[in-house]
Formats: sequence, C-alpha cells, structure tokens
Amino acid sequence: MRAVVKWQAKDGSGRVGQCADTDGAFNGAKVCNYDFIEGRNNYVLFSGFVQDGPRGEPQFISFTYNGYITPR
Repeated sequence: MRAVVKWQAKDGSGRVGQCADTDGAFNGAKVCNYDFIEGRNNYVLFSGFVQDGPRGEPQFISFTYNGYITPR
C-alpha cells in the first residue's frame, strides 16, 4: 500500500497531479515540492487516499481540502 495525495491547482493553469509515498509505511515523511502561481484568489484542492501499487484502486479516500496560494 502507498499513501497518495492528489491535487488540482485553481490558479488558472489547469494543472493536476499527485504525490505518492512509494517506499511503504514506517519510514520518513515524503516531501513534494510544487511551484504554484501565487495570487489572492488562487488555491489548491487536496484529497488523500491509499492504493495498492501505482495502478491500484484508490481506497479510504479523504474529504477534499483546500489551501490558498497567497504571496508572502
């Protein structure tokens, strides 16, 4: 099983992607670094789930959460 976070940028770019912890459980945290377009009205939607390998069916799907992309 692997933990996956699927994201969708709501910054006008239309980008989507996912970040997966592919080396199993009981290890350090996986850090994913993406460059999103900053802006007062920009945000990213996140949803997490687990799956068995890269092509397994998503299981235990979380609610969708959002994070705003505001300039520092």
